[in-house]
Amino acid sequence: NSPGRMSAKRKLPVAITIEDSFKPNLEQLPAIDDIASIKLTPVGKDDAEPDVIENKPGKAGSVRVYKYLLDLYGGVVTRQAAYLGCAIYAEHTEDAHKNPGKHGNIDRLFKIIETGEALNGEVVKAEEAKEEAKADA
Repeated sequence: NSPGRMSAKRKLPVAITIEDSFKPNLEQLPAIDDIASIKLTPVGKDDAEPDVIENKPGKAGSVRVYKYLLDLYGGVVTRQAAYLGCAIYAEHTEDAHKNPGKHGNIDRLFKIIETGEALNGEVVKAEEAKEEAKADA
């Protein structure tokens, strides 16, 4: 290894330019075709029932946002990650402020910002979800 070079290879998340609209922000995030869901549990409370965001119509954008935040912040949605998430959600963040409960995945970010209580994230790949379903059958 040359001096100053890292020996371990790590794929860094893509850098995005925050726009004032959700759609162009979302389009910059990596695809999530291979993801079934994201499970979120409070840091230090691994035995807690996780919040689950499933990759399905109406929720796929949130899976994409949370996956990006988890990649960027080492698998944890921190207060800093939550601020970035709110910026990515753009106009939906304003709507969530005006209508508490309408956007649960943004409300979760508000709670992290307010309390500082971070969430561990677990990405469930589509293949893992299929295997779990077979085992449960």
